[in-house]
This record gives sequence, C-alpha cells and structure tokens, in this order.
Amino acid sequence: MKKKTEKTWKAWTMLEVRYLKRHFEDETIHEIALHLKRRYESVRLKAFYLGLRKVHQWTGQELDFIRDNFRTMSDKEIGDRLNLTAAQIKGKRAYLGWRKYRNKVKN
Repeated sequence: MKKKTEKTWKAWTMLEVRYLKRHFEDETIHEIALHLKRRYESVRLKAFYLGLRKVHQWTGQELDFIRDNFRTMSDKEIGDRLNLTAAQIKGKRAYLGWRKYRNKVKN
C-alpha cells in the first residue's frame, strides 16, 4: 500500500506577503526564498500572482553598446557582455526599431 504524502505547501501569511512586496525589487528571488524559508518556485509563483515584475532599468551605456554592436554581434553575445538575456536584448531592439537586417524591397 502506498504511503500518503504529507501536505507540501503552506499558506502565505500577511507578514510573508508584505516582506515579498517590500523586498522584491531589491533582492533576488533566491534571497527572498532563503529569508522566508520557502522554495524558490513558491516565491516566484507568489510574486507572479501578486503581479510583481522585475523591470530592467536600461542605462545609456547599455543602449549605446547595443546600438553600436547589434549588427555584428548576436543578441546572446551582447547579453553575455551586459549580463542580460538574449530575449531582453531582442525585445529592446524591437521596441527601439533596431533591426539586424533591412527588409528587401521587391521590384
């Protein structure tokens, strides 16, 4: 006979939610999870359900680097240099209209 597994989750307290909201921008999810003694995935999902998002604040140096190099470097290479993901680089390029290749006009 299989042994029943114990409940693996616990409800979030108001103090935990308050801590998560106050520290979400300044601490990593891993740091918050350690402080609250919760699993990384639990903290990540709770933040998602609360509508918390980490938004990267682009610096002028980062934008200059992307503008100067996006035609010769891949988004991954640029991201590696700036400690960002390729998806972040691609999204910012798309938002700014910086295309890698020009669309060819048919005659």
